[in-house]
Amino acid sequence: MLKYLALAIIIMSLLLTGVQADYSKTILVVTESWQNGTNVDGTGLYFDIIRAIYEPKGYTVKYKIMPYNRSTNLVKKGDADIVIGVYAGELDGVLFPKWHFSSDLISAFFLKGSSWEGEKSLNNKKVVWMRGYSYDSYISTPMKFSEVDDRAIALQLLKSKRIDYFLDSPDDTLDFIKSSSSSKSPKLVFTPSDFEVKKVKALNMYTCFVKSEKGAQLVKLWDKEIQKLISSGKIKELFKKWDQIDYYNF
Repeated sequence: MLKYLALAIIIMSLLLTGVQADYSKTILVVTESWQNGTNVDGTGLYFDIIRAIYEPKGYTVKYKIMPYNRSTNLVKKGDADIVIGVYAGELDGVLFPKWHFSSDLISAFFLKGSSWEGEKSLNNKKVVWMRGYSYDSYISTPMKFSEVDDRAIALQLLKSKRIDYFLDSPDDTLDFIKSSSSSKSPKLVFTPSDFEVKKVKALNMYTCFVKSEKGAQLVKLWDKEIQKLISSGKIKELFKKWDQIDYYNF
């Protein structure tokens, strides 16, 4: 009886070890949805880069789309492996790789007819951006800033002249403006002709990793394999495929 019990324990241990091994080869990526970068259907440039790095090494890449702030918190808590779209030094409690994967343009949206003289135009102005983006860490000009959870709110604040500028990635807000035409509420319909868009600055974007032994292994593999993608030209082809070549910065 004891012999069979010992055998059962050994078999169970082997099965559990196998399950753990399989789990360790699954990567959960959490991210906000960005057009042509992280589409809700799992396609996009950023997903393609991650798959090109990890899938040939036997990893299975899974993803969840969610607000940026929530995605960073999940990785900090150890409930996800990778968060996409972090600026250098933006987060604590995660692992940063040496290599970025793209660049991000911070642009200012404002009403037509307003003046613009570069970043200094933001001086002591009322400015908003999406929650969790931490633009104040990268823009030295003093601003009266706040954060919003929805681009519609930011654009409404602009149109009603309750703020002076909305800072965001130009593609994200322009795509949102175009999609707003299908809204049933007139207040939520915006047109590009209402606004001007000017570049403030460009920042490198990083994938950040869970602070664990698994995360450290993923970081090491990321830095090694992305250099191969760059030198082979494959990553540039991916940027072209997704019409993101303006953000290629290697």
